[in-house]
Amino acid sequence: MMAYIGPHVMVHVRIRTWKGETSMSEPLAYSPAEAAELGGISLAKLYEEARHNRLTIRKSGRRSLITHRDLEAWLNGLPKKRAPLAEAIVT
Repeated sequence: MMAYIGPHVMVHVRIRTWKGETSMSEPLAYSPAEAAELGGISLAKLYEEARHNRLTIRKSGRRSLITHRDLEAWLNGLPKKRAPLAEAIVT
């Protein structure tokens, strides 16, 4: 099965489901603009994260790609927001 990743980029994809069927639920890689949009950040922030080695950008010729797994790992590595402390009620 061939999967379309973006202009001029096609990859072979074979994913087995529990029934043995082949399916494609999400792209294997994104352009930096697509990854930034999916991650909810600006393109400048995406490149900053890559410069600080927190996000991996891979190259295929002149094309830059961010794999789904790398984007997911970066998102999972972000710090969790703590719940606000409940205010003490003084009576």
